[in-house]
Amino acid sequence: MTIPNGLPAGPGRHAYPASARRHAPAPARSPARTAAPDDAARPAEPGARVRAISVQQPWAFAIARGGKPVSNQPAPTAYRGPVLVHASMRVDLKACDSPLVRAAGWDPRDPLATIGAVIAAAELTDVCSAAAHGDCGCGPWADPGAHHWRLGDVRPLPRPIVALGRLGLWEPAPHLVAAVHAMLSV
Repeated sequence: MTIPNGLPAGPGRHAYPASARRHAPAPARSPARTAAPDDAARPAEPGARVRAISVQQPWAFAIARGGKPVSNQPAPTAYRGPVLVHASMRVDLKACDSPLVRAAGWDPRDPLATIGAVIAAAELTDVCSAAAHGDCGCGPWADPGAHHWRLGDVRPLPRPIVALGRLGLWEPAPHLVAAVHAMLSV
């Protein structure tokens, strides 16, 4: 690109004069928000608290389809209640060949094998922290040294709902919770 005087644009040189390069004013920033602790949740429905966890594939698939009863997490949580299982944007490629994952029916063509979407709803019923200090007996899906978030009443969604996830336990947007609720109530 050349600047108006015919010289090529380079560092410190712009193709257009400063008057033409003015940017629109930045939007007003909302007041600073602090991250809510795991136990503080905005109700999705009257009296209901819903959280979500992002899990790498194929582990998310194994939770939704194959009966994986634990989610291995680096930290415990005091939260108990409904959780949405979100398939993160990362895939653990080595795990795709795991005998446990294969026994769970792993099929990359299955709609719940997608990434970047909520694929199931469950209940977080308990957290076993004994594994962080030794053996806990939580079964073959439990990683030693991790906190095992025990999941019950897992309900796979008929189709994934695309959503951005986050690390740790997070609060899903009300419209996401409503979409999951509508899918599961049909």
